[in-house]
Amino acid sequence: MAGKSRPLTHRFAAAAAGLLLAASAALSSSATKEQDERADVLLARRPDRFVLYNKYQQRLTATEAAAIPSCVPIMIVREKDNLGDGVTPCAVVEIRGERFYLLRDQDGELAGKQEAGPIEFFRGVEVLRDTIVLRQALSVTPQYPSEERARNLSPETILVRVFRAGARTFVASITPSPLYGWMTLPAADLGKKWEPHASASPRSLTPKAVYNRLLPLVASANSALRSMYTRFSANSSRRDTIPEFSLAISRDTVFCVVEPAGFREKFSRSVRNLHGEFESMLSGSNARLSLVDNRILITFP
Repeated sequence: MAGKSRPLTHRFAAAAAGLLLAASAALSSSATKEQDERADVLLARRPDRFVLYNKYQQRLTATEAAAIPSCVPIMIVREKDNLGDGVTPCAVVEIRGERFYLLRDQDGELAGKQEAGPIEFFRGVEVLRDTIVLRQALSVTPQYPSEERARNLSPETILVRVFRAGARTFVASITPSPLYGWMTLPAADLGKKWEPHASASPRSLTPKAVYNRLLPLVASANSALRSMYTRFSANSSRRDTIPEFSLAISRDTVFCVVEPAGFREKFSRSVRNLHGEFESMLSGSNARLSLVDNRILITFP
């Protein structure tokens, strides 16, 4: 019997790691960036019409999909991949720093492509993801100017430079409402018409505040694990213990670990992926994360 349960456990652990892939860092408020970062980017008039799965490979509800704005930059992580079942074809993408999966149809095209259109791919563009502030009034041109007018932005408007394609820069507004479009921001205008936005001081968080912030994410991950384990064990008569992530506070440290202890080595990849999720959520704060013996430790120097 024990020999039969081992393959199931290993397949479950491998699929779980796929479900818990961390999102890339969210759009940073810092003006620093990786040098010469390149990516393929997709822009779609109605991205909500794609068949979208979230980072836990659960299909988005109509309400969740509708919250994805028109022409939000979709960064291609892996253009051709499969879901955790190893069969369903998809593209792995990031939208506003969060991992998603766009399903493909039987012809290999993005499912819902016709309804999502018009769409456009920008190949090998320079990813910027830094924050600037306008010193003069400038205009932003929408991706589809025949459907939407250019908008004038006032001085002191804060924008994220998402990526650059040729002489144009695709930007996203931070306040007062979501806005995506193109601007011309040549280096010659730096300091005259626009400038880097100064980074704010690190947010000071207490261990209890971090625990409360991470708890919903851990609960969601555990829910996904239980759901997936049920699918994997459907054809087995065994009902083994289901592993889960445990989040706790010990003095001035928050830590997260897989329980029972016997699963920790098998789920080390999932722990690393969850560590990345935590980093993204706590970016810009005083919390410091580390991985020690398949445990995520969060300290507050």
